[in-house]
Amino acid sequence: MLVPKFTCDAVCRRLAQSTVLAGVPSMFRALLANSSVKAPPNLRLILTGGEVLAPGLAHAMTRLAPGAIHDLYGLTETGSCDFCLSPTDQPHGFGTIGQPTDRVGFRLVRDGRAVAAGETGELQIRTPFGMLGYLDNPELTDASFDGDYFRTGDLARMTARGYVELVGRAKDIISRGGNKIAPLEIDNLLEQHPDVAAALCAGAPDERLGEVVHAVIVPRAGADLDAVALRDWLLARTERFKVPDVFHFRDALPSGSSGKADRQAIALLAAKAT
Repeated sequence: MLVPKFTCDAVCRRLAQSTVLAGVPSMFRALLANSSVKAPPNLRLILTGGEVLAPGLAHAMTRLAPGAIHDLYGLTETGSCDFCLSPTDQPHGFGTIGQPTDRVGFRLVRDGRAVAAGETGELQIRTPFGMLGYLDNPELTDASFDGDYFRTGDLARMTARGYVELVGRAKDIISRGGNKIAPLEIDNLLEQHPDVAAALCAGAPDERLGEVVHAVIVPRAGADLDAVALRDWLLARTERFKVPDVFHFRDALPSGSSGKADRQAIALLAAKAT
């Protein structure tokens, strides 16, 4: 059944009778933060996608419904479901988008060449299920294809186990004092902190450095987090230039109309903080 509007209470009331549950990771994060959520006895399939499923959230969802998660990756232009991280790929594939689905090909390209394993490149997809082009916009169509491969704009790399791991959107990459930072990498690192329930980073303009890193942090219930302690924790685990310059502590991540976490909304927080 469809829920007219997502609220934790509305979904929780239906979980006991549900066999399939679909939603974006931000919705599942909100559900798991609700103390009234119990393991659904009849749930056999969880479909999620639309944004990156962080490893910590994936493990928590697995405890709620073992063997049920199918994490999907795809674009409207390419037919929607191009990659799937299925239960058979878990938990080793958590943090990746898994393997391509049937008849979908892909490559990772940087500077016009395929990258080596472990290197980062743009994810390009070839599929018989994709669009022919954008209506009445041949210029955008030409720019979006490299031969018969669609340019997703997502940066990715191959893991040692052969899974595709997203690094971030090319347009989201932060240039801080000449250093390039993938905000998704910092999101995932922050969510490894035991007191962080969710994190989302983005760049904001800065006169001295060009851009600085702002992070929205959702603490776990009852946690006592502060920016100094969180910064020190990060410094022990990553390069100094990747540590966020500004932390915003909130009850929830900023989200758009679809319920997905919204990096662009962080620019508004950054503007208010200056």
